[in-house]
Amino acid sequence: MLNSNIAHNFSEGNGFDGIWVGANSTGNTITNNQMEDDVDHDAHDDSVGPGTGGTANTWDKNHCGSANPENKPGLCDQTN
Repeated sequence: MLNSNIAHNFSEGNGFDGIWVGANSTGNTITNNQMEDDVDHDAHDDSVGPGTGGTANTWDKNHCGSANPENKPGLCDQTN
């Protein structure tokens, strides 16, 4: 996935991640999504770069219902 916009989605109780972005996904904007109670991570980004939390993507205005210590900082602006 390259240069895509992922916006205004809702995930709850998925068996793995709410939103997952792979290592080769770059230049994407992930914004205004709500993720909660997903089994592994609410928000997960395996890419590396100068973007949010050291990823190659921009994450902004996302809400995660549960914190996970493996999440990169900044993927969720608000966490319960």
